[in-house]
Amino acid sequence: MINEVNLKNKVINELQDIADNRYLWYSEMIEKEIDLYIAEITDSLKIVLNKIYGQYIKFQDTGEEGILEWVYLSFLHSSFLDHSPCYRIDFYDTRDCVSEIDCTELWDFKYIFDCYYNIEKEIIEKFNKQTRVLRHEINDMLIQLQQKFRSIADSWIISIIKNILKEDSMFFLKESGVKIMLGEYLDNSKLITVNDDEIE
Repeated sequence: MINEVNLKNKVINELQDIADNRYLWYSEMIEKEIDLYIAEITDSLKIVLNKIYGQYIKFQDTGEEGILEWVYLSFLHSSFLDHSPCYRIDFYDTRDCVSEIDCTELWDFKYIFDCYYNIEKEIIEKFNKQTRVLRHEINDMLIQLQQKFRSIADSWIISIIKNILKEDSMFFLKESGVKIMLGEYLDNSKLITVNDDEIE
């Protein structure tokens, strides 16, 4: 029995080593290389923001929406697990999240999250070659790894938004009183900018 426990712990430790070492490698790679992709990433976010604003203006014209006051960038855990675009972006007026009108699109920070998916694939392949550890026993390890990449993504989103706010073409985000939030969908979010103020 003790030997069985030791063998199980050995497998878990090996999987944890993969998670830790690959995370370190990818986080360093992102730091070194993201500047090569940041323009493309920024453009993809701007396309989505402009598309939502187009929806919003139509609702404003019919009187169903008021002046834009809230922009939410919300992380979707279920989409992340499905390898789908995992940020939902919503525009609201004074009613905030209470509004029943959807002005929303999905956006994917593919460059960051593909790094996580590569590590996840490596861990699962290694996991599938053994029989001592059950899948639920590595869930916490994968969740911790997900959170690390989510933190990297959120940090870059704040930087990208800060740069987008400098552009005249994104005037609708710079209107007086527009607040941009980053967090969970219909859950914990933090204010990352108001109008053209400094990002926190």
